[in-house]
Amino acid sequence: MSEIAQYILSVIVIPAVVAAIAAMPVVFWSRRAGRARMAILEGGLAFALMAAFVLSFTRELGWNAILRQLFAIENDDAPFERWHRVGLAALVAAAAGWVLTAARATAVRGLEGWFTVLAVLLAAAWAALFVRFPGMDAGWQVAQGALVAVSALGYAVCARGAALWVAWGVFGVLAMLAGLGGFASLSVMCGAISLGAFLIAALVAAVGRRTRGDARAPLLSAGGAVALALGALTALVATCGFAYAQDEFPKWAWLVAALLPFGGYAFAPKADRAPSAGASTFWRFLGAAILALGLLASVGLALRPDAGEADDDGADPMEMYG
Repeated sequence: MSEIAQYILSVIVIPAVVAAIAAMPVVFWSRRAGRARMAILEGGLAFALMAAFVLSFTRELGWNAILRQLFAIENDDAPFERWHRVGLAALVAAAAGWVLTAARATAVRGLEGWFTVLAVLLAAAWAALFVRFPGMDAGWQVAQGALVAVSALGYAVCARGAALWVAWGVFGVLAMLAGLGGFASLSVMCGAISLGAFLIAALVAAVGRRTRGDARAPLLSAGGAVALALGALTALVATCGFAYAQDEFPKWAWLVAALLPFGGYAFAPKADRAPSAGASTFWRFLGAAILALGLLASVGLALRPDAGEADDDGADPMEMYG
């Protein structure tokens, strides 16, 4: 096996497969109806998705890259990189997803949505206060927090049952943008969670369920931990890419990528009238996919002829970003 194949297997395929295996117990356990089961399903899927990103991150950079974001490590002479905070953010999102799961599973009926709103607002505040990338002033920090909330809203309201399929596309786009910008490490991490989302979505689709005879009832609603975790990580990866972007393509592409889940609303009437959960999922994913393809086409048209080449001073972007 070539070194490139071994590298892809190590930092993309293995983390994604581990995530899918971790998701299996909650997917099969949640086939039966029940509010608590649905909440636990979301917590488990959110954890599995974040695990794909964290495992890819640590296989690429090591656990110290996350730990040094929290405290000084003795005899650690590696440089402190602010973009490494995305790895910490994925860990926080996984933990926050389980907290939200517990709250939704035990909440008085009708209040589950309010717990999600509160959790998303807290995640947005955390992102605005503690996740800082180079060149971002106070205004940009506030905008970053707002993007977390908006992206989570897109997954919960527009993507809904297609959230995993949409995440497959969104992180695939982010992986491409990172690759085009010479941000190799971030690209493989996004590739890992993209593949993980695809495998888990396929698992959920294969298992399926019927709730009280309703063939349209999806196994996943994405109104809790999944929307929280995916929204937070999507937004922070996008703002990270924006902060470190060079001039290969317009920087706004990173921010638009975080809004791709809203494409799920494009065919909302058809999705709502669909005869099955699978058909509804298809229409919501199709809207996001068309929006993603439009974004990639715009980036392709805007690419500089010399994109990806070394700078005039001989600096290699691959060395900067890993």
